[in-house]
Amino acid sequence: MAKETINLGVIGVGGIGRVHAYNVAFKVKNAQLMAIADVNRDAALNFVKEYKLNNVVIYDDYRKLLENGNIDGVIIATPTFTKKDIVIAAADAGKHIFVEKPLALNLNDTDEMIRHVEKQRVKVLVGYQRRYDRAYALAREAVSQGKIGAVLIIKSWTRDPPPMPQGWAADPKLSGGRLVDSLTHDFDAIRYLTGLEVSTVYAEGSTLMYDKFKELGDYDHILVLLRMANDALGLVEYSGYTSYGYDTGVEIHGSKGKIIIGMGLRSSLIVIQGANYMYDTPTNWVERYEDAYLNELLNFVDSILNDREPRCTIYDGRKALEVALAAWKSIREKRPINLPLTI
Repeated sequence: MAKETINLGVIGVGGIGRVHAYNVAFKVKNAQLMAIADVNRDAALNFVKEYKLNNVVIYDDYRKLLENGNIDGVIIATPTFTKKDIVIAAADAGKHIFVEKPLALNLNDTDEMIRHVEKQRVKVLVGYQRRYDRAYALAREAVSQGKIGAVLIIKSWTRDPPPMPQGWAADPKLSGGRLVDSLTHDFDAIRYLTGLEVSTVYAEGSTLMYDKFKELGDYDHILVLLRMANDALGLVEYSGYTSYGYDTGVEIHGSKGKIIIGMGLRSSLIVIQGANYMYDTPTNWVERYEDAYLNELLNFVDSILNDREPRCTIYDGRKALEVALAAWKSIREKRPINLPLTI
């Protein structure tokens, strides 16, 4: 008899991990939250207490969670520099894996993860949640059906409100910097929406608002020009200082028309009164992509129950990372970088 419910454990319940744990516990009908692991045991205890999840087992070591034979899959929401070891251990334990983006800091670690995943034949979904947003899904369908003709130019942007990231997330040696930690969302979205691969990357970065980024070797404003495999052009824009809120979106210009995904809006409301504008703009990523975070978990559970590939695979995660690393290389060497990268 086929399994009807997937037992899941969450590794890391800071920030996005809390969102995933809550969704599993209360919104994914074919999944059960069995356990939480976090090196900060108090974070796990507080989460369980807050939501009265008395049956959830708490571990302060993810390895102990992976030894739990009742757990079918894990959600990994830990800092980027920790993911390689956890993903490999989870794969070797035979657990299906939902791993938050980005996969890793370099392609060698990513390829080692892939080898273990392929050997154990476990499902892996990488959490690029824009693929699971309704507007992005409708845009992809319109492009694939030829409704705007051939894609000529695609622009994607991520604009974060202040303050700047703190702790490990601010350090490019630990997070990969804004190109890896933030802009891989845009690189993945462009591949997803167009169905095209990136062939050449040219990037420029400036540090305009945060002196701390200069100390750490990162940028708070970035432009990345992409040439796609069919010679269409892509442009990715990042701002780390957006005074009016959290703003993400895409514009796709085609030979027969264009598609615009939002300006980061919760709804379509835009009020213009002379020089005064009012936008219904989210304050953070959880507000903007609340439904998408749930949808990606539903897809993860469905991929396990029905033996299907998830919408965003580990290979998609590698592609997004490769573009980001090419952009880093382009900034450092002040030249366009062709893909694939040699490692």
